[in-house]
Amino acid sequence: MVKKFLVTGASGFIAARLFKELAQDANYEVYATTRDSSNFKTLQEKFPKVRLFEVDLTDCAQVKKTLDDIKPETIFHLAGKLFFNREDPQEIGQRSNVEPAKTILLSAKESGLKTKIFLASTALVYASYEGQITEEAPIRTPKEKEPYKLSKIEMELAVKPYLADAEMKVSILRFSNITGWGRQMERVCTDFARQVVLRKEGIVAPNTKLLHFGLDKGIDILSVNDAARAMVLLDKVEGGLPGQIINITAGESHRIGEIFEAMQRFSGVKDMNIPAFEKTKPPFIFDNSKLRKLTGWQRRQSLGNVVGEVYQYCLSLWHKSDSKTRKKIFGHYLKNSLNLANI
Repeated sequence: MVKKFLVTGASGFIAARLFKELAQDANYEVYATTRDSSNFKTLQEKFPKVRLFEVDLTDCAQVKKTLDDIKPETIFHLAGKLFFNREDPQEIGQRSNVEPAKTILLSAKESGLKTKIFLASTALVYASYEGQITEEAPIRTPKEKEPYKLSKIEMELAVKPYLADAEMKVSILRFSNITGWGRQMERVCTDFARQVVLRKEGIVAPNTKLLHFGLDKGIDILSVNDAARAMVLLDKVEGGLPGQIINITAGESHRIGEIFEAMQRFSGVKDMNIPAFEKTKPPFIFDNSKLRKLTGWQRRQSLGNVVGEVYQYCLSLWHKSDSKTRKKIFGHYLKNSLNLANI
C-alpha cells in the first residue's frame, strides 16, 4: 500500500538525506515544497522521484490546496531559516520559522486530515545546559536575543494548542548540531574543516592562530544520516506521537577542542598549535533515551566518523572549485594566506 509523505524545505540539508532514506521503500511516495521555483530543475535532477511544489508556507490558501491535492499521511516540516544576523528584525524569524508551522497546522486541521506532523525545532531552546537534558526540561524565555533560538522558542509556544489537540498527531523534533557530507555553512564542524583544509593545501601556515569561539565549550554532534533514519523510524510508531517532543541527538557531548584534534588526525597536518582546553566531559547531555525506547534507534556514526566526513567534504570542495568559488567558501579564513596565487 502506497504511503504519501510531504517534506517542506526541499533544498535543505536534512531534507536531502531524508529523501534518500525514504527512497529505500518502494511503497513511499514523496512530495516536497520549495519557496523558490528557480530550485526546481536542480532538485528534480538530484531527486527524480520527489514530486515538487512551489508553495509559500505562510499562505493558508496555497498550503491548504497543496494538502488537499496530496493528502499526505505524514508531514515533515523542515523548512525555515537557520542563519541570522543578530541585527535581523524579529519579524524575519516570525515569517521564516513561526508562521509556516502555524499555517501548516491550521491548514491540516481545516482539511480534516489525520496526518502525522513532525515539526523541526532545536535542542538550543533548552534553558540550561547542565546534567541529563530530557524533553521535560524547561525551555528558554521569549526574551532570548539570538534570532534563531528566539524564533524556535516562539514556534514551540505558538503550536502548543495543536500539541494538545487530541484530533491531531503533532510532534516536535528537537535536533542537536546536525552535520555531515554536504554541510557548507555551520559554526563548528565545517568552520573548523575549512581552516584545516587551508593548512593542508599550504594556503595558510599550520601554526596560524585558529579561529574559534571557545574550545572548552561542549557540543552534541549528530550525523545527518542518523538524524534522517531517526525521523523515518519515528514515523513508523503505531498511532503516531501526538503531543510528543523528541530529542534527536547523539546523546553524548564533547569539548569543541576535540573536533580540531580529530580533524588534525584525519588531515595529517602537523604543528597546528591547538590551544589547551579542558579534557573532562562537558557538564550536559541531550538525552535521547526517549527516541531509542520508541524506535530502537541507535547512532551509527561516531564523532570521529562525522568529523572525518565533514573534513573530506570541505577538502573535495577545495579541489573541485574555481578561484571565485574558493574565495566565497573559504574567504573568511584567507586573511593570513601564504600564497593567494594558489587560490
